[in-house]
Amino acid sequence: AHGKVLDRAPSLFPPTKRHFEGGCSVHKTGKGKLRAVRLSRAGKMTVEPISTADRPTSLPKLKFPKFRKGNIFKKNAQIKNNDIQCAETPLNFKQNLKHQHFTEAGRQLIHREERLFSVKQDGVGSSKSLVEEEVDYDESLKKNYEELYEAVWSTVENTFNVQTEEEKKALKQAVQLIQQEEEQDRRWEGVVEKERPPWRPQCCKRAHDSRLQNMVLRRMEEAKLDSNTGVQSSIQKEITGKGKRLKEDLLHITKHVRSCYPEENVCQLYAELYHQAFCAKLREITDYGLSDGDCSHVLQWVNKHYSSILNHEELTGVIKYEKLEALLPDNILQPLEEQFLAYKENELQTWCQNIIKEEKAEHELRDGYYFSHLAIDVIEVLLNEIHNRQTRISSLSTYLRTECMNLLTSIRELCHGYFTKPIQKDLKGKYSKLGTREWLKHSEDVCGELLDGVETHIKSFTNLEKSCLEELLSHLHKEVLTEYVRKMMKRKIKLGDEKKQQQAAKALHDNSQKIHTLFTEAGSNLDDLKTILPRLAELLTLKDPQFIELDLVGLSKSYPGFRAVGDRMAESQDTKCQESENGNLKNLFVSFIRRISKKGGDPKTEGSADTPKTFKQNLKEQHFTEAGRQLIHREERLFSVKQDAVGSSKSLVEEKEDDIESLSEDYEELYKAVWSAVENTFKVQKEKEKEALKQAVQLIQQEEEQDRRWEGVVEKERPPWRPQCCKRTHDSRLQKMVMRRMEEAKLDSNTGILSSIQKEITGKGKRLKEDLLHITKHVRSCYPEENVCQLYAELYHQAFCAKLREITDYGLSDGDCSHVLQWVNIHYSSILTHEELTGVIKYEKLEALLPDNILQPLEEQFLAYKENELQTWCQNIIKEEKAEPELRDGYYFTHLAIDVIECFHAAVTAAQTVLGSSSKSQRVTHQMKEFLQSYQDYLKNVTEDNQGNSEAVLKANLHCIRQFRKYITDKQDLFPAHIRTECMNLLTSIRELCHGYFTKPIQKDLKGKYSKLGTRKWLKHSEDVCGELLDGVKTHIQNFTNLEKSCLEELLSHLHKEVLTEYVRKMMKRNIKLGDEKKQQQAAKALHDNGQKIHTLFTEAGSNLDDLKTILPRLAELLILKDPQFIELELVGLSKSYPGFSAAHVCAWLYLKGNLSASELKAIKKTFSEFQLSNTPGEADDQEQDPLYSSSNFFSKVLVK
Repeated sequence: AHGKVLDRAPSLFPPTKRHFEGGCSVHKTGKGKLRAVRLSRAGKMTVEPISTADRPTSLPKLKFPKFRKGNIFKKNAQIKNNDIQCAETPLNFKQNLKHQHFTEAGRQLIHREERLFSVKQDGVGSSKSLVEEEVDYDESLKKNYEELYEAVWSTVENTFNVQTEEEKKALKQAVQLIQQEEEQDRRWEGVVEKERPPWRPQCCKRAHDSRLQNMVLRRMEEAKLDSNTGVQSSIQKEITGKGKRLKEDLLHITKHVRSCYPEENVCQLYAELYHQAFCAKLREITDYGLSDGDCSHVLQWVNKHYSSILNHEELTGVIKYEKLEALLPDNILQPLEEQFLAYKENELQTWCQNIIKEEKAEHELRDGYYFSHLAIDVIEVLLNEIHNRQTRISSLSTYLRTECMNLLTSIRELCHGYFTKPIQKDLKGKYSKLGTREWLKHSEDVCGELLDGVETHIKSFTNLEKSCLEELLSHLHKEVLTEYVRKMMKRKIKLGDEKKQQQAAKALHDNSQKIHTLFTEAGSNLDDLKTILPRLAELLTLKDPQFIELDLVGLSKSYPGFRAVGDRMAESQDTKCQESENGNLKNLFVSFIRRISKKGGDPKTEGSADTPKTFKQNLKEQHFTEAGRQLIHREERLFSVKQDAVGSSKSLVEEKEDDIESLSEDYEELYKAVWSAVENTFKVQKEKEKEALKQAVQLIQQEEEQDRRWEGVVEKERPPWRPQCCKRTHDSRLQKMVMRRMEEAKLDSNTGILSSIQKEITGKGKRLKEDLLHITKHVRSCYPEENVCQLYAELYHQAFCAKLREITDYGLSDGDCSHVLQWVNIHYSSILTHEELTGVIKYEKLEALLPDNILQPLEEQFLAYKENELQTWCQNIIKEEKAEPELRDGYYFTHLAIDVIECFHAAVTAAQTVLGSSSKSQRVTHQMKEFLQSYQDYLKNVTEDNQGNSEAVLKANLHCIRQFRKYITDKQDLFPAHIRTECMNLLTSIRELCHGYFTKPIQKDLKGKYSKLGTRKWLKHSEDVCGELLDGVKTHIQNFTNLEKSCLEELLSHLHKEVLTEYVRKMMKRNIKLGDEKKQQQAAKALHDNGQKIHTLFTEAGSNLDDLKTILPRLAELLILKDPQFIELELVGLSKSYPGFSAAHVCAWLYLKGNLSASELKAIKKTFSEFQLSNTPGEADDQEQDPLYSSSNFFSKVLVK
């Protein structure tokens, strides 16, 4: 193959060959054409046509050895290129196939194919020898291709069993072979069918995708029915089973197979194939109609489960879910949604009607007011159904919401009317006196009689929840004031004179104040009503009609219902409800109104209440609060407590029943059941268990309240069991439960943890996490008035603290110490800031797990351990450094820096994590300085020993030095400032040591050429002198090989600076004086030219020191200046640019300018010295700049006497 590199080239040419100049072997091909085989250092061969110039004069007659049939690839051909011998025996096709090296086996077949069919593309192919014709006949090659594809497709079929690295490698080989064959197919495009192999094109990619599709369909068909007992329908089990198979397979592809397809998003391909299969199955299922349950299940998969699978955290980013088509088209989906909605509407309507039918005739009295579960039950049902249909119903429509609110208003008015109508009926006689002459004369008495009647009725409003009582009072407030105003507008009197008008206005003011005070003190919230009567009274006192008009307009704006007398009856308050298609919820309220209306008769006709349960019954059914109230009632009767209007004298029967001993036993029995429920806390999961615990908690609060009622009563007059101190007992029991559970926590079974101490800590930490999550999920709701999660967190915190302090008392191994610190700074906080605990546990309120006097010695021990460990690692890396570094990509390479940086970074980040502080972990970074000192000693020994491999070792380590500098620069935040500076200085010294190894011999060799600089010979023949110097430099630069590019640039920059430094130093040796202006001009021109040539040579070679190009021209400028003041200015400028430019340099350079008088020289030196004294350089602004690339220190390296 012309100019093409072949990995297995030695096996393609017969061993007969002839060496000729250039390190090549010459071979003769079938048609007598000559080819040159060149062997690279990597062992790869390049086959090139022989040019006329390189063609040898004669070649011996080539004799091909006889090979057995099928054995040509088993012979090992050895090709000698100078002293390099390729001894590796290449694998033949069968061996590659056996070892699943599909790409290599494929290349071998392609090579045989190209030789057999003389493919002329890409310079491949030539006529075949008799031997090749014998081996590569058509049937043999076709059979080999069939064997190869059989193995490849077998590997692809094994995709869902891939887990080990060997299996992944085989699959990756198969994928690469497919890509390789696709490329070969493209090479045959355009070739007529008769001239190409009969098996081309292979179309491997299409065959691969087709096989994947068949695999996916087969796996979906073989998916087992879901075994979940909650799924009863076979259709539901089938869908769920296939969904689970889809999820498992996609996760497997992402985890194990994705890496085998580096150039293709195979996850998306599989997602599309599974999507097609799942779509087809759903459409097949829906073709023959579904039951309501199956319809619901299908919609759940369409709208919920399927998207949750493809949006799984491990699939996000690798599968683009939005690119997949809908699982079901609209023409299938819409009928399913209609079926589901109709089913749910009927179900919801039935549930709600049943709730109304099952409503108890007598409601329970809870916390002083009557209570019913009806609203809670209905709302819970509604919320559940709306949540289930959230993809279809986001919220109630505005119209339906308005209708429902209007119905609720009607219902409330109906209920309020039940209580207020008898009141209004009773007050009818008192209302009749309003707006009459009697009222005008005795308004205070009339209003007082009315309000006394109202107050009597208000006192009968008992057993109502507080907010409901406020609403009822507000309703009555409005009704009383409405009737008052209505009676005043009955036109029974006329206030003919001003005196009567003033009298009526005052009466209205006073009556309004009394009515408002009565109702607001009782609980009414209608504060706005207090202005109505005063504003009406104001109308009576006004005289000017215009003012009356203005006041009436104001009233109309404030109360839109205020209108002309003739229009009062125009508006009807009895509006009928309109029917709508969304009326299910509305119908529920209507039926509720009707039910209440039926019950709205005389209270005397209501049935009697159910027989109350006894103490024993309440205790058995775990109604602890009610049982407790019964005992409290007996307690108060027995001890005649006179607080809160409780207690009365006892009859003999009561005395017999409520003796102290019996009551005490009942209390003991009650508490036994309560503490049993509390002890069962960590088993609570079911609603019944939660209710029992909630009852126990409420009983404890109830008993605490009873204890407070007995405070201040002397011991002899109160029950012997008071105070019970239930809260204290409860907290004490919780503490003992927590301690017991922490003691019983099992050792962690993780095989990666060897120490018993670590297993114990981890086991207790896991128990703590599990228990707190259980408390948050199941127990929290049982303590509605207390943050029980915080209480448990504090108890577990105390137990965990105690265990850690106990463990640390007797000293810890380094591993155990690290484990303890990890729990203190990482694991423990991650548990208490878990997403389910955040907001319910205030982690910041807990004390530290370990106090400073225990924590600090542990941190010291850990840091010392990490420092010693890191030091050992780094020293071992240096000790194990190979004597001969490897040659990679044309330059010497060593893993030393990578290994050290990896160990160092791992140690520092581990310390940061374990200690929970970046400042504390910075102590470990001192080891970088210690290592670099050892590293410097190691490289110093290499330079001093000067063995045969020293050059290769130093070239490889120059790249390491760059890697260390980059790491320290990029990770500055890890290092304290002084350590970072010291490390960078050490690296600079190490680099200069390595550079010196290469540049010192060069400087020694150039010594004779440097000696001519700054002499008369240089002045006359500067071009020749400089050219001779640069020729020598150029020769040495060409020897800089096998260096990484950036390292070569640094070495050239170093040599650049050294050569220029020596050039300037030689010019300042005072070997000549330029007495006249002509010589000064000649020397200045020579300096300019030399500077340009030196800079061009080094920058073209790779030096990056561009700033050095101005040094010689600026020095040359000094030689041609005549005015001393200009010379002073130029010297000051040089001193600013190069702080190392000293008075000694000034004297040495001005010596060349021989025409300056002594006084001028003295003045120039004085001015320069004064400038330097007044401009003492401070800290450089570019401290972080690499000294190698800084030209400011140039003259500090130019040493002059």
